[in-house]
Amino acid sequence: MVHSYLLLLVFLSFISSSPSMAQINSGDYETLLTVKKAWGSPSALSSWTSKNSSYCSWAGVSCNNGRVTKLSFPNSNITNPIPAFICSLKNLSYLDIPTTTSPTSSRRCSMAARL
Repeated sequence: MVHSYLLLLVFLSFISSSPSMAQINSGDYETLLTVKKAWGSPSALSSWTSKNSSYCSWAGVSCNNGRVTKLSFPNSNITNPIPAFICSLKNLSYLDIPTTTSPTSSRRCSMAARL
């Protein structure tokens, strides 16, 4: 009986530590929805919706432990400037968007050198 409980405890701790079970970071989630709006809701971001809170599975978004680390849209129709509030994605270390998008506001980010 004790063995069964111990096995269940080990199994539950394994599941809770799984990257796919990472908690949603409401700040990253809200920032991404605001970025979508600032970029004019392009078709490349159609999966970015408040009805789907699993933002780590959204097109062009990569995460590590539930935090956004990469945004990649190399062949998209995004032409609006990069909004300054994208800097609130504290773990963002890679940004790949069309060269027609102005990077001016992103230069204020502490991670801008990596973009």
